[in-house]
Amino acid sequence: MDILSQEIWLFFYLREALRDFSSINNRGWSNEEAEKEASRIVMDLVNKGIEDIGKVSGMKELRERVSLITAKALAIAAPLIKREKEEKIEKGEEKGNLKTSDSNVGGS
Repeated sequence: MDILSQEIWLFFYLREALRDFSSINNRGWSNEEAEKEASRIVMDLVNKGIEDIGKVSGMKELRERVSLITAKALAIAAPLIKREKEEKIEKGEEKGNLKTSDSNVGGS
């Protein structure tokens, strides 16, 4: 794949990520902490960052910038995802305990 094709794919993925973010942001967040983190995103700075990426001349620098963006996004998202999973597990365990106690009601 040549450099131009790689750049086109990069911008395609950026566009899709922004579209997904915008959709979630407009729909509303189910996780209060995620909403708080999302509110810190300044779209004007995101647009400027995309413009800056468009000015990159070499593939090495482009990869470095994309890696940095990805690392920052994962650093923000990972703790939120972990907390959300923990909350779901806690709720599932509570329901599981109720089912277990309900099954014992009939006796064996």
